[in-house]
Amino acid sequence: MSLFKTREWWTATCGTGEEFDHGCLAMGNLDEAPDGGVKIVTGSFSGLVRVHAPKDRDYKVDDLVLEMDLKVPIIQVEVGRFVSHAGKTSLAVLHPRKLAVYTLATTGGASAYHQLSLEYEHRLEHTASNMVFGQFGGAPADIICVQSMDGQLCVFEQETLAFARYLPNFLIPGPLAYCRQMDALLTCNSCFEVECYKYQVLASSSADRLRDGERSESGGLTATKKVQVDWKLCMGEAAVQIATTMNFSAPNGSGAAETNGQRVGGNGGGTNANASKLDIIVLAERTLFVLSESGHIKCQKKLDYLPTACHVFPMHPEMGDASPAHLLVADSTGSVMVYKGLQLLWASKFEEPPVALSIARFGGVGGLIVGLADTGALGVSYLGTEPPVNVVGGFEGKELDYEEMDDEHRRLLGIIRESTSETKAEPVDVVQIRVQVPTSLDSGARSSTGRGGEMMNAGADEGGGAGGSAKTLTMRVFVSFTGAGTLENVQISVAAPAPVRCQQDSFVVPALDGGADTPVIIPITLSTPRGGGCIPANHTVCIMAGYTTRSGEPRSATCEVQLPLALFCTVVAPTKNASHKVTLDTNRMPPQLTGLFEEVVTQSPGGAEHAAAGNVITFQYSSGVDVTIIVSKNAGRFRLQSSRFEAIWLILRELVTRLHTYFDAEDAGPDQEPFKISFQEALPLQDFFGIVDTHLAVRLQHASHATRLASRAHQFRAIQKRLLMRFKDKNPVPLAHLDSLLEGTFHQINQEASSMETIQATLTEAQCTLAAAVQMILLLIQLRFDMDEAGARVLRAYIAPVVQDTLEQGWEEWTDASVTILLKTLLAKNGKDGGGGGPVSGGQPLVPLTDTSKLKKHISVVCERLARGGSLTSGSD
Repeated sequence: MSLFKTREWWTATCGTGEEFDHGCLAMGNLDEAPDGGVKIVTGSFSGLVRVHAPKDRDYKVDDLVLEMDLKVPIIQVEVGRFVSHAGKTSLAVLHPRKLAVYTLATTGGASAYHQLSLEYEHRLEHTASNMVFGQFGGAPADIICVQSMDGQLCVFEQETLAFARYLPNFLIPGPLAYCRQMDALLTCNSCFEVECYKYQVLASSSADRLRDGERSESGGLTATKKVQVDWKLCMGEAAVQIATTMNFSAPNGSGAAETNGQRVGGNGGGTNANASKLDIIVLAERTLFVLSESGHIKCQKKLDYLPTACHVFPMHPEMGDASPAHLLVADSTGSVMVYKGLQLLWASKFEEPPVALSIARFGGVGGLIVGLADTGALGVSYLGTEPPVNVVGGFEGKELDYEEMDDEHRRLLGIIRESTSETKAEPVDVVQIRVQVPTSLDSGARSSTGRGGEMMNAGADEGGGAGGSAKTLTMRVFVSFTGAGTLENVQISVAAPAPVRCQQDSFVVPALDGGADTPVIIPITLSTPRGGGCIPANHTVCIMAGYTTRSGEPRSATCEVQLPLALFCTVVAPTKNASHKVTLDTNRMPPQLTGLFEEVVTQSPGGAEHAAAGNVITFQYSSGVDVTIIVSKNAGRFRLQSSRFEAIWLILRELVTRLHTYFDAEDAGPDQEPFKISFQEALPLQDFFGIVDTHLAVRLQHASHATRLASRAHQFRAIQKRLLMRFKDKNPVPLAHLDSLLEGTFHQINQEASSMETIQATLTEAQCTLAAAVQMILLLIQLRFDMDEAGARVLRAYIAPVVQDTLEQGWEEWTDASVTILLKTLLAKNGKDGGGGGPVSGGQPLVPLTDTSKLKKHISVVCERLARGGSLTSGSD
């Protein structure tokens, strides 16, 4: 930016590790020395205030006249006449929650000793942001105005708080300035607008905060007046600093000004020449604005740098307001520009970017620039013609090393090839999980005594399934680490399907040694309550280990295992009453059911007697629902029947799996036809759709209860606010039955909350029922259309057996959207991708469903197209 660098006249360092900002620098004759020597006052965020008095070139020890730790962060310091007696020069220090005014006293003879004396302080109710001072309203002494972080302006007349006002439409604080000629305060709001508030208007306005659109009460002497802005101007960018001066934009006496070479305005007929001499300078992030007294833009200049601070100074102070003014602007690179109007006179480079600038006279030399960096580098400099040393030099060519270039090229190609490869190599230092699930349930009292590296199963709940009230199963989890060293704090989590309960679902392995022959063994006890629970929607348990490697990389390892059927069901006496029936055909003679389900029969009380009467067996869930398997005597046909549609799926899944295992082991001849199970009947879609309708109805009822509960809570808060306003009123007024209304609303909230708990339990049961029904219909579709495992996995991805609902969306919306995409892609009529459209095309949100007719139609169409020979794996890997 600059061709030259500044010449250092005096430098100092304000501490180490401290931070400073724009308001941390002030100038003035603080100790009122007879020679009028200017002192440099700095205050840091660490709470240290320092006073320097440079007298000659180069820093000397006695230049630091005061260093004091105030123990509280310092936001801003100012030098002025803030005490009411004797009109002494004093120092105002702004802290986050306090405004303190000090005087600098000098004691001693030749070697003077300085100390700060506290004159008074004001405790602030709101966190302060910045402050400004001036002779507000023509006062003889300086008055301080403090702006808080929430938009409150507090005006202090020495030891007295004059008034406090809230700025309208406030969001974040901006820079604050006072214009003596206008007797007004200037600031910039979060809408990037410069606002002007007359001091007299602020003093006569109401102290209450009024929200947008809220009107103050009117009527006689008690009417309040909202704070009104005198004028505002939108700049379109945030302001860094605001300053006011005379004779800056038109130093030659012309009222016209230029904006990057273009005329903006003029004094056109010479109507009020004095008004055109006042300039409001707003330094924004990318533009320098010069405004008039009425808020119009006189001129502006686009900046090609990021400004950090500015300072306006008169060229001839002895001329007063008649003196032309110049502007110093510092940027983030350390350059300082001198402007005469919009004309750049000089640019110079500082060693460190300054965040605060000023002009003062030291050692008989006037016009010296005082700069303070955010690191605490304080310097007094003057403009010089010495070029900077750290200028970016030209390109220096060097001899090319082709071998080095070739090696780097090969190395980069290897990195690119490794990052773009489809298969990534698995790390060798991983945590491995192995689970040992017994086929038989626990007998007698549960014990968790381990040997070797076995962990104790502490923290089991007492009585939550002990004794004869629940069936329990203890599986052993083996955790090992294949890497070197030791892993610390390995988190083990267990997720069991409902209604199975895990006595302790989280464990912490403090230290897991790598390469150890003996893994850490964790016994995990699962239990199923008797006489309660729901139909299980899944029969697998997931164990996950989360850990962090020595390099800080988070990893996880998972393992899923199937739970034995005996944990969910018990063999009971056969039953005949059933409203839902499913018939399977096989090409083999059926085996004995007691042999297929031997471990379940032997672990059920009286199971052998119940299963002995014919080739019929009945399973009963913990909820009391029965499922019966009946085998045909003349053909390989199995009938499953139950009073609940969704209850059949788990027994059906176990039967299909065990039949495949049984006959696959016996099939040895090459001419023998492979074992096959088929479902020839029509799909029971109506039974499935009835469960879907019930789930959606419960969802809508749950949403209605949630809306009513939110309405009652909103009403309760509104009544509370009104009561609070009545209690805070200085003149007591009748409550107008607000207390009775509050009590009645409280009872309504309790009733709605109780209803919400009931409907939440109903919704949870409906979710489990729907998940089990989805498992059932997916299994029947697979058997009906002879679908392979790959196709079944694709169908489960579109019609998921996992039911999770929110207030806005649920299983119905997600399934309808996914099935619609399925019909337009894999199951399209022309066999090709149907392309766009659908409920989720174009990024549109899912619309909550109020009925399931559309979803039913889409699922029925999927089944029809599968019956016509549609495939879900065509064109897939």
